[in-house]
Amino acid sequence: MESIDKITLELLTNKNQYNKYLSKEDPKKFREHQEYLEKIKKYRSKILHLSKQFLEDPEISFTLEMNEMFSIFSKTCIKYLEMKELEMENLYNSDRHQEEEEEQEESLFGNMDEELDVFSLDEEVKFNKDMNSFWGKNIKKTDTIPKCTMDMFIQNSKNRR
Repeated sequence: MESIDKITLELLTNKNQYNKYLSKEDPKKFREHQEYLEKIKKYRSKILHLSKQFLEDPEISFTLEMNEMFSIFSKTCIKYLEMKELEMENLYNSDRHQEEEEEQEESLFGNMDEELDVFSLDEEVKFNKDMNSFWGKNIKKTDTIPKCTMDMFIQNSKNRR
């Protein structure tokens, strides 16, 4: 259980907090980590030079271990960069999709007030005479839509029986 807690701390805390924890709980490991960071600083330019050589000629050979590790490192970097590109593309597409939805909503409902002249429930609804049907033919040329009342509905129902 202790090893699981250590792994959890190492993976789920930020580096500063983990280093503080490590310095208190495991000073030896903390010292090793500090030495590693110092060596990186010391050999920084040489590490960059070796990496540059590998990038310029991926077939170059130093040692088997270095070749394998650089290959793993390169593949990991490529995956990381591809994921970042995909993430940026998805962000771009989601923003673009949202803009398209807003434009579509405006075009669907933007001119509603101009085409419909709605007064009250007791008055008739007037439609624009130039309005076309979705199925290609013009809408029937009437000035008004007749009012339907409950009496008309009941009378119509009695006639059907």
